[in-house]
Amino acid sequence: MLIPTTSPPIPFAQINQQVQERTGQSLSDLQRLILQECWRSSKKTYETIASEHNYSSGYIQQRVAPS
Repeated sequence: MLIPTTSPPIPFAQINQQVQERTGQSLSDLQRLILQECWRSSKKTYETIASEHNYSSGYIQQRVAPS
């Protein structure tokens, strides 16, 4: 059996609709970036994503995953 080398497209429209229904807000560009990177590779951390896209990991954690 062949293993696909690419991920299926991210259903941003459906995800954004669910987010809007639950929070009243759309996904931010940063949230979309995090979702996209996690969809492509489950091994990436916030630190890795931040480094690859010129963000600080603290900024990502505060904006996307506040504790």
